[in-house]
Amino acid sequence: PDGRCIIPGKVMFENKMKSTLVVTGTCNTTGYWIWTSEGQMTWRDGCAKCVTSMKENTPVAFTFCKELSEEQNVEIGEYHTEKGSSVLRPRDVKEWKKRQTAIRNEQLFS
Repeated sequence: PDGRCIIPGKVMFENKMKSTLVVTGTCNTTGYWIWTSEGQMTWRDGCAKCVTSMKENTPVAFTFCKELSEEQNVEIGEYHTEKGSSVLRPRDVKEWKKRQTAIRNEQLFS
């Protein structure tokens, strides 16, 4: 994910165009999110703050980034069609597995 940016965009889902966030390699606009290799969403400008989930079913917060912080881990998926059904998968399965292993090892060995 390093070097990719998250910006507002649209995707086709269930034959309808939906407004959502999209990943782009073009980061030439003012104001955008960066999705780090640790799975954190950090704003391009200003201090090192990340999107943080404080509690389920509550709005996310914006707090200082902490390495391998589970509450700051943001996963992005994409829908794929398999055997006529929509299946949600991580955007990059290899990177997702690497992040999950790092978080798990940090929790087990710290």
